[in-house]
Amino acid sequence: MRKFKQQRGMTMGGLLLVLGLIGFFTMITLKVVPLYIEYGSVAGALDSLRTFPGLGKEGVKAIRNKIDGQFYIDTVETIRAKDVKIERDKKKKVWNVTADYEGRATLFGNMGVWVHFVKTVEVDR
Repeated sequence: MRKFKQQRGMTMGGLLLVLGLIGFFTMITLKVVPLYIEYGSVAGALDSLRTFPGLGKEGVKAIRNKIDGQFYIDTVETIRAKDVKIERDKKKKVWNVTADYEGRATLFGNMGVWVHFVKTVEVDR
C-alpha cells in the first residue's frame, strides 16, 4: 500500500488568480498615485499663499497670479488657477481660497477611477 504525499503549492488556476489580482491592484495604484501627487502640489501651492506677507491686500488678481505661477512650476494640469474659488470672508477679514476639483484616470476600456479633491486655505487681507 502506497501513501500519498500531501499536495504542496498552488494549482495553475490559483497562481493565475493571484497574479491577476496583483496585476489589477498594481494597475489601479499606478493610475491613482499620480492624482494624489498632483493634489499634493495643489495643496502646497495654496498653503504657500500664507507665506507671502501682504498678498491678501493686493487683491484677487495677485492671489490668482501666485497660484498660476505655482501651478506652472509644479506642472499641475488637472485644475487651472482660474478654476480656484477666491471669496472674501467679511467676518474674519480673510480670503478663502478653495480648490475643488475632480481627478480622473482611465483603467481600461470604459472603466476608470474618479477622485474628488477639496483644499481650502485662509489668506489674510
